[in-house]
Amino acid sequence: MKNNSLWSPRYWGLWATLALLRLLVFLPLSVQLRLGRQLGQLVWLSKRRTHIARVNLQRCFPDKDAPEIEALIKAHYASLGMALFETASSWWMSDKRLEKRIKFFGIERLLNANENKQAVILFTAHFTTVEMGGRFMSMKTGHIPGNVVYRPNENPVLQKVIFDNRQKHFAKPIGKDDIRSMLRALRKKEVVWYAPDQNYSGSYSAFAPFFGLPASTNTATSKLAEISDAVVLPFVLKRVSDEGYYELHVMEALENYPSGDEIADATRTNKIIEDWAYQYPEQYLWIHRRFKTQPEGEDSFY
Repeated sequence: MKNNSLWSPRYWGLWATLALLRLLVFLPLSVQLRLGRQLGQLVWLSKRRTHIARVNLQRCFPDKDAPEIEALIKAHYASLGMALFETASSWWMSDKRLEKRIKFFGIERLLNANENKQAVILFTAHFTTVEMGGRFMSMKTGHIPGNVVYRPNENPVLQKVIFDNRQKHFAKPIGKDDIRSMLRALRKKEVVWYAPDQNYSGSYSAFAPFFGLPASTNTATSKLAEISDAVVLPFVLKRVSDEGYYELHVMEALENYPSGDEIADATRTNKIIEDWAYQYPEQYLWIHRRFKTQPEGEDSFY
């Protein structure tokens, strides 16, 4: 039985937008991304989000002058526009059309860990390609039980569409605060896909450097690895061409992790994300208030 509240008139515009996106998936991916670039450059988000991106980039790239920062913001918005179409394609495009768009590097590390019956934490970050990354990963490892940690969406329509498509294509969704379900999956020697790179000030948090700045960082990655004896495999999907070609890199398992020092572990994983963001800065999610929580006595960045 359908949830009638999802079909309330207040959501008809959103349903129409989703239906249009689903139709546009039939276009070549290169055409979709061209539309996305134009959309992202023409329809900027709120002044508040642009301000957040500008502050983040100014702080993280102090060597860049004002015109370079503005150019990077523009490129970031283009990437966000492409992400809209990439998300739709990750949900509704066929494997046959997607498989010629992707190159895998190091994927055997995940396959071998599964064959050896090891629990795996797939450590990643919030890049604009995140949804496409999940779809590509599932195309190569669909037989491996997977779980994705996510933040439930406040909009019930988006929550249903995101949840259903993630579960259909690549992983069982687990709420970001549902530690028990994460541990249960890891103890069953499953894969948990985890992106803990956003500002976090809960019980499992510590200040660790990110681009040389104190960032309130989620330390649950090392806690989960310690309790479950899971291996931690960092992975990232890079958009290497605006025509719609990608590389998925699975790095070597982190050695001596966890180390017993949660700040050292958080610093290490932050550095991995930082290195990725240096390579493809326009693809990292700069509109998030990564430095929202500051050490006591410090002024807000934003």
